[in-house]
Amino acid sequence: MKKGLQDLKPSTTSLVGFSGSKVRVLGSITLQVTIGGPDVTKTRLMDFHVADCPSAYNAILGRGFLSASSAVPSTCHKILKFPAKGRIGRVLGDSQQAKECYQATVRNLEVDQVDTRGSHPRPEASEENVAVVLDDDEPEKKVRIAAHLAEEQARELLSLLKEFKDLFAWTSEDMPGVPRELAEHSLSIKSKARPVQQRRRNASLEKNRWHWKRR
Repeated sequence: MKKGLQDLKPSTTSLVGFSGSKVRVLGSITLQVTIGGPDVTKTRLMDFHVADCPSAYNAILGRGFLSASSAVPSTCHKILKFPAKGRIGRVLGDSQQAKECYQATVRNLEVDQVDTRGSHPRPEASEENVAVVLDDDEPEKKVRIAAHLAEEQARELLSLLKEFKDLFAWTSEDMPGVPRELAEHSLSIKSKARPVQQRRRNASLEKNRWHWKRR
């Protein structure tokens, strides 16, 4: 290719890596990209942003290239198809190389870089808590609140919990279902379809005995 840093055009773009960190771009360059096999090929001029960072990939072709080439990728089948001169061109992937590139990329990431929760401090659970009863008539209905709360704060919290105690699901009977006004599922069944009842299946005598023993 015989291209160097002197061939790069100035660029103020910053790239964001898989870990969320920003990478400074050295510049951009326009290159001719050809995809396909010996029979069907397609060539496009594409702009590349050049960065100095460890990577298992020599280049990454994004959505702009796919749109310009009218190409359709399938990560499941590891193939890229595109139209050219009235025919369909194909670019086949390599499962082994894809696995090696992924493993190399993961090795370059540090543990703290993989964490996507951000820099916000996580609330820590209180070490001590106390059980409080929400209904005097049903003392088994208890919840636990932090023990270090101030007296007034604990009283207000307990009052709030008692006010909305009917919202707690203590048993499975307390969850009759979701109201149809809130959410409703529908089955794609033909209105003229005839319902069919499956025939009864008789189990062996040994299975029947085991079934009745478990009752």
